[in-house]
Amino acid sequence: MPVDSVTVTFLGTAAGRPSATRNVSSLALKLDSKVWMVDAGEATQHRLMDARCSSLQMSKIAKVFITHLHADHINGLPGLLATISAGDGIPRPSTSNAVEPEPAPIEIYGPLGLRQFLRVTLSLTQTILSRPYVVHELLFPDEAPSDHAARVQLHPSEKEGRDVTPDENGLWRDVVTTEEGGGFSVSAAPILHTVRCLGYLFQEAPRPIPIQPQLYLPHLKDPRNTSTLTSQFPGLKNPVSLLSRLQTDRISIPLADGTVLEPPPLDRRGGRRLVILGDTYDATGMLPLVRAPLLLPEEQDLDPEALDVDLVIHEATNAFLPDLDDSQSPLKVDPLTHAPQHSLESVTALARSHGHSTPQVAGSFARSVRARRLVLNHLSVKYPDPDALEASRDGVSDESRSKWREMLREIARQAADEAGLPGPSSDDSATTEQQQQQQRVWTARDFMQVEVPRRDKSGKTASGSQG
Repeated sequence: MPVDSVTVTFLGTAAGRPSATRNVSSLALKLDSKVWMVDAGEATQHRLMDARCSSLQMSKIAKVFITHLHADHINGLPGLLATISAGDGIPRPSTSNAVEPEPAPIEIYGPLGLRQFLRVTLSLTQTILSRPYVVHELLFPDEAPSDHAARVQLHPSEKEGRDVTPDENGLWRDVVTTEEGGGFSVSAAPILHTVRCLGYLFQEAPRPIPIQPQLYLPHLKDPRNTSTLTSQFPGLKNPVSLLSRLQTDRISIPLADGTVLEPPPLDRRGGRRLVILGDTYDATGMLPLVRAPLLLPEEQDLDPEALDVDLVIHEATNAFLPDLDDSQSPLKVDPLTHAPQHSLESVTALARSHGHSTPQVAGSFARSVRARRLVLNHLSVKYPDPDALEASRDGVSDESRSKWREMLREIARQAADEAGLPGPSSDDSATTEQQQQQQRVWTARDFMQVEVPRRDKSGKTASGSQG
């Protein structure tokens, strides 16, 4: 069945290390009832247990996508797997003679080395999971599988995974197919960081337009077609029931008079597309994947806008904020040249040297993929969340919170200017409800939720609400 609701919940938005108001990297992508994770930094499971994440059930986590193997993106994964196994909804040994079906494994995708990380951690801690897991490693062109010999290294809770090699363009297409993803496929591309790193494209299959029963019912109810239909569909009692097959399974039904009932056409606007990136100073490796032409026969009638990206999540670790960041004050000058020590160029160079981006880099990428919404993630500890519950508990002054709020607003404005998207207003107090509805660039906060509306419900807008 097509997916109706798509919501992203940010569980950790800090760069490198946690702060009082931000945990390290993780987010949850909720597709109706199922949950997919992207990264799992330390304490991800604690975020999921928080009342602000009441809409997310750990037992519903089906897939985890790891962008790279830095500690702030994976250290929470073993504990998360253990807690999922210990939680409700996982079958337990029965006292009866009935054989309990083994639960479906959690599927984990990521770079080479992810299998070994989990095997060593789970083995040394003597952790056995009641819900198994499987790791699919995405291999770069110069990498060999981590265990291409006999599969003797499997952890007792592990199922054998795939070694996924890239295509001739260095891309990992359909590591999760539309059928496997229940209407969403997942592909990946390399992005530049200090280690091997991945960006993921989550792509919804084009949704068929609503079927018009009046076009089909005269043929399905025609007695002359009864024998043809029953021979094609043994056990068919009511030919009208084939309407759902035409809509959902998209089958063609030939009739006795030579007429062929075809499924309704696909919505020309295409399905939703989300680009979720790991740490990067240059994500242009995603462009061949995101901007690839529509080649499938059923995609030929789609509008060019079908290639737009509904949501980009891009890091913005560092920003040039000379009026707000004391460490970048224009009063700090080079003793020889008397020029300011800090500039947009110097901050960009510093971020790049550590494998990270500025708001301008994020905005430029968003523009290049025709993003409709942009969320800036992986923020330096210099940019706390002024509206986090933890900030109010710690006795932070109103003046400090106001400064933090203006920092985040300026970061979003810088990215919005580069992306060509509506950003936040200059003053929260003057922001109207209409301006909030029109805003398309946000700085991420822990527990923030962003809804990605269906393209055939264009009247709805994304929300940046607190969970």
